[in-house]
Amino acid sequence: MRKLVCPRLPQFQACVSPLGQLHTRPLFGGYSLAIDDTVFAMVAEGNIYLKACEQSAAYRVEHRNPLLTLRRHGRIVPLKYYQIDDTLWRDEQQLFRLSLLSWQSAQREKELPTGVRPPEGFTQYQLSYGIAADSRGHTGR
Repeated sequence: MRKLVCPRLPQFQACVSPLGQLHTRPLFGGYSLAIDDTVFAMVAEGNIYLKACEQSAAYRVEHRNPLLTLRRHGRIVPLKYYQIDDTLWRDEQQLFRLSLLSWQSAQREKELPTGVRPPEGFTQYQLSYGIAADSRGHTGR
């Protein structure tokens, strides 16, 4: 097994330590990062990626963070994890906030029954709080 090489991992561990003990496991040619058996980040090629969630969308759009990709059957497949950029590494409060949002979103996804994903047009927020939406995703709010 390859050794986990990520120069920023100690900084990330210190940042998310209030959430609990960070655990690593080999996954997709990289490593998953989990707290309380909830995967919310990945390490690949020396970089750390946070799980994308609705609450982090504004940051991702503004900073255009690259997504983690996986080569599958000769094709490049983007995963729902975005790279932690230098701006985020310099702002530990923001890094903690976005890490917390990723972790909480991953926890909510785990609570869904196996194989169940939000229907088209539903957001994770709507599912979590029982807000109904019509076939186009409109909530009437």
